[in-house]
Amino acid sequence: MTDRPARSARALAVLDERLNQLDHQPARPAWNCQSCGGPWPCSPAKVRLAEAYAGDRTGLSVYMSALYAAALNELPTTSADWLYGAFIRWTRSLPRKSPAAPDGRRNKKEINRAVRTPQPV
Repeated sequence: MTDRPARSARALAVLDERLNQLDHQPARPAWNCQSCGGPWPCSPAKVRLAEAYAGDRTGLSVYMSALYAAALNELPTTSADWLYGAFIRWTRSLPRKSPAAPDGRRNKKEINRAVRTPQPV
């Protein structure tokens, strides 16, 4: 017998702790934003996640993939392709390295543009 489900649940609990740092959090199992009421991840959540994972697009993709898997489980009637777009596809448009402003801060304009650009289905 394997403890894979238990390990997966523990791993997701660790990921959920990171979500607590966001202003815009998902209300599960519906996956709507607790702040703005829209489908999560909403644009503000994507911006915060992109900033938190600046320079680590792969890490963000892995994190969002784990949340995507949880959403697939909790939203069985929602299209997997739609969920993929909402959780993962947007991460591909982010800059590979965090663009820096002249004063050394991350360029929020570049991140905002990537997050708010409609992604093809």
